[in-house]
Amino acid sequence: MPLTYPAHQALVLPLKARWPQRFDGLALMVGASSPDLLFAAGGDWMFAHTPVGLPILVGLVTSYSILLRRYGLPGICRFLPTVLGADLRIYGAMSARSPSLLTTLLSALVGAVSHQLWDALSHSTHPVAVALGFDEAWATLELGALRRELSVARSIQYIGHALGSVATVGGLLYLARNPPKGLFHPDAAARLVEGPPPRPWPLAAGFASVASGGLLAAPSFGGRTLFILLAALAIAVPLTGFVIESAQSAR
Repeated sequence: MPLTYPAHQALVLPLKARWPQRFDGLALMVGASSPDLLFAAGGDWMFAHTPVGLPILVGLVTSYSILLRRYGLPGICRFLPTVLGADLRIYGAMSARSPSLLTTLLSALVGAVSHQLWDALSHSTHPVAVALGFDEAWATLELGALRRELSVARSIQYIGHALGSVATVGGLLYLARNPPKGLFHPDAAARLVEGPPPRPWPLAAGFASVASGGLLAAPSFGGRTLFILLAALAIAVPLTGFVIESAQSAR
């Protein structure tokens, strides 16, 4: 089960929290998913998960992060909920301050490398995992009719994805409630969280439409169904955000 988001972001989120002005948070987060998204787009898995694929990954992540910051975040974040006292609309303030191109490039690189290092240890077919002996089974998992041999690599994958997902979600909620200085543009953040949030149906409708298209296209890509859905949702974010923001500006 590929939890490319939110599990992989657990490695890079602390960098943005600790040094908010030295990293591009969007490029870090997107970069941490980029090898799986390149695979979803039809790329070879090993190419996307080894250093040879980094130039393409960094270029794609940099372009997408700029697009997302400019067109996706303002509209999307208008509809984010308040969870456990954390008003998630505040993340729209990231669009008010653009990092330098070099910062975005380096952050994209760090994000992509973090994913590749994680998967090098957690996928039994990766040459690093094979060289370390992590591909060897040490236990058998049986859940009813389901029977699967557990290797060290797969154990790292299951445990890491579970703990990483919890860590990322918890970290995002914490930062929304207790943002360090420099994480958000203060004036933009204050404006975003004023008043009640609008109805969420435009956001839900946009995501549902693109996700449905992804599911319909998935059979054409063999066993990549879940990855195709992730790619479709990645497309949906800036597209939906742009439509929503355009509608808001026209009022």
